[in-house]
Amino acid sequence: MAYTKSPLAFFGKTYAIASNEVRLKTSTFTGTTTGTTVSCAVSNTVLFAAVHDLIVGDRVRFTQVTTLPTGLAAATDYYVKTVPSTTTITLSATRGGPTLAITVGGTSDNTCQVMGPLDEVTDTEATASSTGDWRKIVFGIMEMLYWRYTSLATADRPAYTSVSRSSSVDDTTGNITRYYTVTITTAPTGVEVIDE
Repeated sequence: MAYTKSPLAFFGKTYAIASNEVRLKTSTFTGTTTGTTVSCAVSNTVLFAAVHDLIVGDRVRFTQVTTLPTGLAAATDYYVKTVPSTTTITLSATRGGPTLAITVGGTSDNTCQVMGPLDEVTDTEATASSTGDWRKIVFGIMEMLYWRYTSLATADRPAYTSVSRSSSVDDTTGNITRYYTVTITTAPTGVEVIDE
């Protein structure tokens, strides 16, 4: 898979743009239905009845209609670990965690929802009113960028862009400081991002 410039391919199904406004859904976004799940064809793999359009790192929840595959619980956050095919995924309980054990079972009437990618930001924190906190928004966006970038296979990452993260811990307070480095190479004029 070669690097693609599509924002949808990078940010996933919860990315939307209208006019000049980019919308990135918060942790409390109720989700977009992506299709119906069926019994696991292979252990640890969720099989969809149709193309799911999910990408590594997407946060999903399943709604039980009849019987979910063993290992999945309704209304629980899971993260797409791998995408073996256009109709299958593996999951982890935490972002970047170990592959979730899912065994054969389940019926074809359960639905999957793609949740908002800004796990760190609630609707209250994202609001423009006095309850909002722009620091949480920036942190949520940086975390999302880091996870989206590092979820790409090395060969699929853009050659002229990189995202890295490091942390330090204050020995006295225990507070963690996160450092993000986003590097983008522009054309010699410095106006446009250089073509891949």
